[in-house]
Amino acid sequence: MAVSENRRTQRSRDSQEIDQAWLTSVAPMTATGVGTKDLLDVLTAQEARFAHARKSDHEKGDALKIIRETKCFKERGFKSFDAYIAANKSLLGFKRRARADQLITHAEVTDHLAQAGLRTPTIEAQTRPLTRLWGKPGTALLDVWRQATEEAEDPKPKRVKELVQAQLGESSPPEDQWLKLCKAACRLRDLPTDRLTEEQAELSTSLARQVEKWLARAEA
Repeated sequence: MAVSENRRTQRSRDSQEIDQAWLTSVAPMTATGVGTKDLLDVLTAQEARFAHARKSDHEKGDALKIIRETKCFKERGFKSFDAYIAANKSLLGFKRRARADQLITHAEVTDHLAQAGLRTPTIEAQTRPLTRLWGKPGTALLDVWRQATEEAEDPKPKRVKELVQAQLGESSPPEDQWLKLCKAACRLRDLPTDRLTEEQAELSTSLARQVEKWLARAEA
């Protein structure tokens, strides 16, 4: 297991070095406005990289970051990164800039964790809660992810979110409050039908049935 993790961390570092080499090589071209063919090659290469990434959100994010930073999308006539994203749903699988930014941030956070010698996330959803700590001073982000991976090798996004909330001093409603709400929903079902419309009665009955299942699990 340790060998597998070391390989994954090394791949992340190698990928970061390759990406930096790309950015270094094309930076003079973007600054001077020359090297159109080279920038088009960069775009083609990163699109191919994205297409072959399959389930690797890190690879996808890295590829998008290079496309955004080098502005090579302009070689296809797009005036902005947003326009490029919106027009390439068939390749990307989405057309919202917000999703592209999520993947890019995921790649950046993953590289940061790899540099710190920590196990790297496997999907973007795991780092999404961590972005609330991204850029903050101190080691809060590293501490949260370290605790998450100590609890589970591949932590659930929900657990990462809970740890981030705890780090920020936030709290979720106590479990007993949730139970009170559930019981209140059950009582709603038992109200006289003449006090409810037909639609309200149907909805409250359906809700109460589902809530009873939740209660059974919570009180088991």
